[in-house]
Amino acid sequence: MNQTLVIVLIAVAVLIVFGFLLLKRKDKSSDSILPQDNYIYGLKAELEGRTEDAFQYYRKCVAEDTNNIDAYLRLGNLLRERGSLDRAYQIHWELSLRKNLSKEQSKEIRFAMVEDLTASKEFQEAGKILRELISDYSKDIDLLQRLLEVYTQTGDWVNAIPTAEKLTKLNGKKFDGRFLSIYKLLEGKSFVERGDFHKARLSYKDALNLDEECSLAYLLIGDAYVADKRLDDAVEWWRRLCEKIPQKSHICFSRLEGALFELGKFGAIAEIYLSIADKDPQNIRALKALAKIQVKMGKASEAVKNLRRVLRINSEDCEAAVELFDLLQQNNDVGGIIQVAKGLCSSSEKKIGVFSCSECGFISTEPEIICPECGKVGSFNI
Repeated sequence: MNQTLVIVLIAVAVLIVFGFLLLKRKDKSSDSILPQDNYIYGLKAELEGRTEDAFQYYRKCVAEDTNNIDAYLRLGNLLRERGSLDRAYQIHWELSLRKNLSKEQSKEIRFAMVEDLTASKEFQEAGKILRELISDYSKDIDLLQRLLEVYTQTGDWVNAIPTAEKLTKLNGKKFDGRFLSIYKLLEGKSFVERGDFHKARLSYKDALNLDEECSLAYLLIGDAYVADKRLDDAVEWWRRLCEKIPQKSHICFSRLEGALFELGKFGAIAEIYLSIADKDPQNIRALKALAKIQVKMGKASEAVKNLRRVLRINSEDCEAAVELFDLLQQNNDVGGIIQVAKGLCSSSEKKIGVFSCSECGFISTEPEIICPECGKVGSFNI
């Protein structure tokens, strides 16, 4: 029995020592990070916005595990964000050549190549890849939107317009004339750049057929007639804008005044502004423009009435207040001056007569189809 007990005790001791060594070895191995751990740490860092940490973790991961496709993909994306566009594209291109990629992996990698190319302004190459992708994913809205952006950047309106039409249908909208009309305006602009003002007008009229409230189409048709030295026709189209869309007619005021002055019909502008104010009583731009004309025509009392009307609509319109102040000062109307001065003291200065991008806030003195700052199409809401 004693011998058996000794044997059992020895066996237990061996097991204890073995278990201790095993635990010690396990503890020691936990100090080293596995490739998969680096990938997980990278995902976590990227999620938390620590892009530099994420970049380093992905680099370590792919150095030890070249089969981790997603780590390579993300590493390339981070390189693009850092401005290393060639290196980003090289990584994504090499990934795209790998065999045994899943369909979804292949799509992700090729889309990353599109992002690399558009960041490098290589739009033609980006377009080729997008068209290949769309042949496999014909109803992918994101891919079609990116292709439309590429066509917009390259001025390829022949392909942009049908792509926009397809997007409209896929977005579940029966017909979005305003969205499509923007691309007809851009097509018209391209004809203007080539000096073909007749074709430009045809494109602008197509835009109107798509969206009868397209104020920019009226404006640009007039501009194209001016370019062809047909001032009467230009005035006719700007007058149509004032009649049909009075709330947006201010975009043509300066052009209309200049053209009528050149034609010797400057007196007609007051009638146009009066007509706009009748149709759209809250149109302070028309009322202010009318007041300026009335001052030039020597009708200061009528100008004062219209400027007061503007301030009743918007008491913070500094431009109208200053003009009214000047008129009252000329007529030595002390009581009126005090009243306007009080209003000015309580109002905040605002930018008047400018257009702004709803996407980035860029300010322009002219209505834009594409924002010159952020490149957004149709963001000026004209």
